[in-house]
Amino acid sequence: MSSFRKAIMLSFVTATFFCASILNAQVSPSSDNSSLDTQALNLDNRSFITKALTQITTKLAEDEGREAAEISAMIKAEQDAAEALEEIRKAKDKAKSEVGGKIREAERAESKFNQFQMSSDAEQTEKELAILTKAVKEKEQAGRTVELLEEAEQAGQQKQDQEKAIRATAEQANRAKASRRTQQKAELKRLNDKWQINPTEKNLVALTDRITAIACEQNMLANPFWKTTPTVGANLFYQSIGERRRSEAPNSINNPTQTQQPICLGKYYVWAERRGKATSDKNKTFTVYLGITEIIVVEDR
Repeated sequence: MSSFRKAIMLSFVTATFFCASILNAQVSPSSDNSSLDTQALNLDNRSFITKALTQITTKLAEDEGREAAEISAMIKAEQDAAEALEEIRKAKDKAKSEVGGKIREAERAESKFNQFQMSSDAEQTEKELAILTKAVKEKEQAGRTVELLEEAEQAGQQKQDQEKAIRATAEQANRAKASRRTQQKAELKRLNDKWQINPTEKNLVALTDRITAIACEQNMLANPFWKTTPTVGANLFYQSIGERRRSEAPNSINNPTQTQQPICLGKYYVWAERRGKATSDKNKTFTVYLGITEIIVVEDR
């Protein structure tokens, strides 16, 4: 089984583990409206966290599989370069051997030419000159072939060294990425376990903050259309629940509503404003995950 397929299988196992741990948490039943609202909110939180953790762990496993496949391709390229270099060296050794033979042939032809040149046999001398000329030309061609193969050997060695360097750099980068993924998965598990045991707002904020931070770091962005109803044209603002609790400034959508803009996975307060005044519930939360297509804010005030 390939590294990529193993990584994908691992992602589903990990995601199942997260889902199971979340769904094991129970909500105490209550008959009053406040408790029902709390129960609905808790179910919404669990649904979001289940989906977000599944998508993140799947993405991390896919990255691991993709990087492993890239390294395999680099290893293959390095092996191909080594094999090509070996073939060049074999051809060079053969060419050098042929050069030796051509040198000896040229020397014999020169010796015979010199012998007949001193005689009165002009016809034979002319023949020996043609033989010598051919032998010298073949010697020079064989020598040039060796030179070309030596140049090819040098280029082949450089190619092999380059492929080795590329792989070494990629492996070093991948080790850092793998270490970071391991750290991220451990952080999510620790915070998720803590929230499951004690589902307080503080623990929820800590968990959702890390989900959003890791999603941003991994470039896990939804790209929804931001809309208002019943009319368009309002300015939209959003804050993660952690940003709201820390009284951090809200983020704004670049253009008035009916626009598309990416946002990291997370749980956000989203509201509309016109002329600096809120026209929707500023405490209304929206969950953002991969695949969400639109965020619709109801202007009711």
